[in-house]
Amino acid sequence: MPRNKSVVAIAKGDDPEKLVAEVFSLLGGVENLVKPRSTVVLKPNAGHPAGAETSVNTSPAFAAAVIREVKKAKPKEIIVAEAAAIGCDSLHVLDVSGIGAAAEAEGARLIDIKREKDLIKIPIRDAHSDLKSVKLPRFLLEAEHLF
Repeated sequence: MPRNKSVVAIAKGDDPEKLVAEVFSLLGGVENLVKPRSTVVLKPNAGHPAGAETSVNTSPAFAAAVIREVKKAKPKEIIVAEAAAIGCDSLHVLDVSGIGAAAEAEGARLIDIKREKDLIKIPIRDAHSDLKSVKLPRFLLEAEHLF
């Protein structure tokens, strides 16, 4: 796949397992996307405390299907990381949404990005404002894969 263009795969249906497997297959297979013994960070959409039936957040079944597919590549670790909306506690949102339980059942570690204290200061290239750097969590910068 060319590195200078974004590649997108779309699958339609209602079976999360089949959809996730199809999308990874269209992208060349999970084993070609994820290096063995690597750290994989998955960032679902979990911004507000709402149950799976509301469609506000990523479906827990879909999150679990992605984790199971990624596990086929034999990563060292899978992290599900979230920074919920302002005023919302990320771990609470993951709990209420069902994503937290689904992720933990599949052996993934949960991280609230907003609570991270191990930050690395990164300069902003060609900054056009007074903001010349940002502090990002070390685990995000050191992970081999971000999905």
